[in-house]
Amino acid sequence: DRLIAKSMLPDSIDLPGQLTLNGVFKGGLNQFNTDMHLNSSIGNAKLRANYAAAKDTTYDADLSIQNVNVGHLMKMDSTLGKISFAAQVKGKGLDPSKLIADIKAKLISAEAMGYTYTNIDLLAKANNGEMEASLKSEDPNIRLNMQALANLKGRYPTFNMDLLVDSLNTKNLKLTNDNIRFHGKLHANFDSADPDYLNGQVDLSNAIIAYNTDRYVLDTISLIAQSDTSQNLIQLRSEFLNA
Repeated sequence: DRLIAKSMLPDSIDLPGQLTLNGVFKGGLNQFNTDMHLNSSIGNAKLRANYAAAKDTTYDADLSIQNVNVGHLMKMDSTLGKISFAAQVKGKGLDPSKLIADIKAKLISAEAMGYTYTNIDLLAKANNGEMEASLKSEDPNIRLNMQALANLKGRYPTFNMDLLVDSLNTKNLKLTNDNIRFHGKLHANFDSADPDYLNGQVDLSNAIIAYNTDRYVLDTISLIAQSDTSQNLIQLRSEFLNA
């Protein structure tokens, strides 16, 4: 009566009581076309995909998940609930330094820690080792916008990111009992992400923290990493502390 025996499942997984899978799958593991629909007692999912493994592996897929209760599935009902999202990916290659791909994803809704996150969008593009990504959240309690660039052509990647947190309300997100709100900009630029020779800088600017009835305005805070064959140096610079 069961597709998978209980003994084959991790203790942390609880499969739905009802599950129906239908659709089309043509091909084998190295090349296939599929259009599948999964309906269950804890939510539904759809997958349309074309895949061909070769010297330059190609893929084109659309995935959508509607109201899947991941809390029930992972036996974490007290912290996680239902999730809905959609994603599209189209590309060629699997090596991060060579792949060409476009990715679009949208978190429609996700229940976590008693709050429902909504309307978070991700766009990403890869072009022979050069990657760019943007993340935008229009959730009323975590409004942010991020732009990021990375170069994976070398032995260690380079990385540049700009993040604007327009508003973050930890109380409404059910993360704190106190009313804590944040606004600020974060800029990160690393010429080398080699963990042994980390070179880059992270700047937090235009930061405003509201704690209940108090309000704090911070000057720029910078964390600077400088490394070479003779030294590894990390500096913290701010209006009130240098280390």
